[in-house]
Amino acid sequence: MKNVIRMLAVLTVFAIVMTGCGKNATSVNTVGNTPGNITNGGLIAQQGDRLYYSNASDGYKLYTVKTDGSGKQKLSDDLAEFINVVGDRIYYYNKIESGYPTLYSIKTDGRDKRKLINDRMFDIYVVGDWIYYYDGIDSVSPGKIYRIKTDGSGKQKICDDLTCAMTVVNDLIYYIDFQNRIICSIKTDGSDKQKITDYNLGTSTLLHYKLYK
Repeated sequence: MKNVIRMLAVLTVFAIVMTGCGKNATSVNTVGNTPGNITNGGLIAQQGDRLYYSNASDGYKLYTVKTDGSGKQKLSDDLAEFINVVGDRIYYYNKIESGYPTLYSIKTDGRDKRKLINDRMFDIYVVGDWIYYYDGIDSVSPGKIYRIKTDGSGKQKICDDLTCAMTVVNDLIYYIDFQNRIICSIKTDGSDKQKITDYNLGTSTLLHYKLYK
């Protein structure tokens, strides 16, 4: 488990370096959240001068507030995780429903809630018109990587490898190959799989390993 946790940290640092984190008051996201936030459950996301978050003081329901602390508003009574915001829609995972949890989208003003898919989902990234995830239940329970369109249609399997962590950077998905304990990349359409590491990453190696120069 320690190896997995350290590999999660490697993926997070790499993705942050690749994507950056600049925001301004009028910016509109094409990527729904940052790798650092997704790694920690995606409980908050930012677009322009507004934050969208899972409010711990109100049962982790979905709220929004301006970055200056004004304009606080509850958007949904759902327990919201893996929050992504792209354009005028918020995407989030409601984990407390019976059966498989449900992925929803809702407008940034709280209107027009839509049910997208019932599935096991973890590390959920919204990038452009696609939603990427793996069908595990937590960071140590592996699953396969899938994508669906932002309207909930067109589910596609990206690759057959089992993973316990992933991140999306531009047109690439970086993920941990759970069986071989190596880091790989694959294009978001499922093509061109590459090994980033070609050996099993042990604990001591992971303490010092970098995916960037």
